Amino acid sequence: MEDDSYQSSRSSGISRSGMKQKHTLLLLLIPMGILILAFLLRLAYVWEIRHEPDFNAPSMDALYHHQWAKGISTGQWDEKIAPLRSQPYFRAPLYVFFLASLYRIAGPDFMAVRVAQALLGSLSCLLIYWLGRRVFGRFEGAAAGLMAATYWVFIYFDGELLLPVMEVFLDVLAMVLLVAADRKKQRGWWLAAGLVLGASAITRPNILIFFPLVLLWTIFGNVRRGLRESARTLVPIVMGIILFILPVTVRNAVVGNDLVLIASQAGVNFFIGNNPRADGVTAVVPGTRATWWGGYEDSIRMAEEALGRTLKPSEVSDYWLGRGLAFIREHPGDYMRLIMKKIVLLAGNFEIPNNKDLNFQRSGSRILRWLPLDFGIVLALALVGMVLSICLPDRTTSTHSRRSAVLMALFVLSYGASIVLFFVTSRYRVPLIPFLLIFAAHALCRLRRLLVLRHYRHAAISASVILVLVILTHMDPYRMSSQGLAQAYYGRGVDFALREEHRRAVEQFQLALRENPDYADARYNLGLSLLAMGEVAEAEEAFRTTIALTPRAADAHLQLGMSLLRQGRSDEALDALGRAVALAPGNAMAHNLLGVAMGQRGQLDQGIKELKRAIALDPSGALAPYNLACLFALKGNRDEAVTWLKEALAKGYGPIDRVLHDPDLRSLHTDERFRHLVGGASAGNGPGKALP
Repeated sequence: MEDDSYQSSRSSGISRSGMKQKHTLLLLLIPMGILILAFLLRLAYVWEIRHEPDFNAPSMDALYHHQWAKGISTGQWDEKIAPLRSQPYFRAPLYVFFLASLYRIAGPDFMAVRVAQALLGSLSCLLIYWLGRRVFGRFEGAAAGLMAATYWVFIYFDGELLLPVMEVFLDVLAMVLLVAADRKKQRGWWLAAGLVLGASAITRPNILIFFPLVLLWTIFGNVRRGLRESARTLVPIVMGIILFILPVTVRNAVVGNDLVLIASQAGVNFFIGNNPRADGVTAVVPGTRATWWGGYEDSIRMAEEALGRTLKPSEVSDYWLGRGLAFIREHPGDYMRLIMKKIVLLAGNFEIPNNKDLNFQRSGSRILRWLPLDFGIVLALALVGMVLSICLPDRTTSTHSRRSAVLMALFVLSYGASIVLFFVTSRYRVPLIPFLLIFAAHALCRLRRLLVLRHYRHAAISASVILVLVILTHMDPYRMSSQGLAQAYYGRGVDFALREEHRRAVEQFQLALRENPDYADARYNLGLSLLAMGEVAEAEEAFRTTIALTPRAADAHLQLGMSLLRQGRSDEALDALGRAVALAPGNAMAHNLLGVAMGQRGQLDQGIKELKRAIALDPSGALAPYNLACLFALKGNRDEAVTWLKEALAKGYGPIDRVLHDPDLRSLHTDERFRHLVGGASAGNGPGKALP
């Protein structure tokens, strides 16, 4: 009896020990499997795209990051980037410092950078696993980690020289530390969480909107312990945040002599997303060039022309912020419709491109196209998981789990709101996805549990809700799937136009309009290329259609006026240019052309007034002084005509043959001062020309 009992007990002990070892092994294998799978998929994708034309030739934002990082790491500053060293940061700097550190180790090697980012993205998947397991349980952690490892959007952006790879890592790490601090109640954890939150803020400042909610969540969790204890909890978080942000603010003040918290791009980005021509996705200030540096320079120039003085970066930002707020005040109905559109776009399944069309990239990838998980499915599952974990927790959901779920939901809602306040693109919503994946995993776990317990009715209801949400998120009310292809054609058209290959640009703009006939920017740029080719009547039609789509687009009215002037229809041009001036009173070219149109209609005094306004707005320009000289000559005021002609020639107006044969200046041909000016201008390039 004793021997049998001993043997039985021993067998039981061995069994328990074996189960414990198996459990421990499983806890190790799952995260290691997620990490290895994530890294292998990312490496395979990087290897696959190594022969892509832009692999070693980044463009747009990626090129800006590369040039900036190269300057920091090697001291070889691109002429465009170099002036920014003495200015406040235009964009948050941490990702560029990360890139520069990689350049210092391996040189500007794009393969090495992408491999490093593949590792960082894989570590993010591991953190997502840990967070899901810590908040809900082993199943949720494993499911969320596996989905993160195989989510094609993560893999795509881990291979780009853009911010999402660092944003995801820092945001998930911050959430991991906040959850741990909430459970351990130790100040060191709160300080660590604050430091990572501060690092995230100087990667992309959108997360600033989340900070007050973190503090309120922290206070609410400690309300029973008194205000003093709550305050002690807040101090290390705030200190951690400040320790990362303050050096950036101080640097901006000392180096740039301007008070900028992190970066100065917020105002212009706000106007991009909130203006009469805003469509919720286009990331270009209306009236500026579509290139990165062209848009940057034009936004500064337009602000300075409007205010009539040189502006600091913070003042440029304030100007565009004011323009955006003015649009909201003056057109509340249009603004509310725009906000609703951006909410729908944020929740939609389509991945809205910005620098490159990632949907097109996916379709051409042998790896990405076979990974089935998409945003619409993730969001549908996540919404159900969010409601179940916070509003309908079951017996397995602890108080800490529910509090952690609330914190993740606050991040999703606040960060999502920060995107809607500006404009929607795929890469902006990437930081939402880790937490949506964890909620999605919880929904799957709850559904599995209902099936195991044979609660088929509740399982059917949950599955039906998920199915309805999947259908809704996959709807395309704004035809974004067509617009995505349209945007790709539009981008190629802009590239051709910048190289002055206008015939090829027109072909691309027409392809874009075939996909999306209401694409106002494509229609407008089509008009510009047609105008450059001399096809003025066709350009006029393109500008009129642009105005029908966006009636308050000042630049479209301006170009319409120009095309009408070229056709000699000055009466119609007066109306178009008058609208352009009313919509954009700070636009020097609009005043200039309006003055020309008035001169053609014999309204010389009014034309002179408009041209002087143009000169005040753009003192360096040569065209307005020349046109002013013409109007004074037509009026018979030779002294003023000669004075303004002298100024125009001094500013580089030419060629001189145009001056010699301009009928508006015929009254000056007998004036010795005119002969001297023309002869002097000709002498700069050779012998003077005889007057006709």
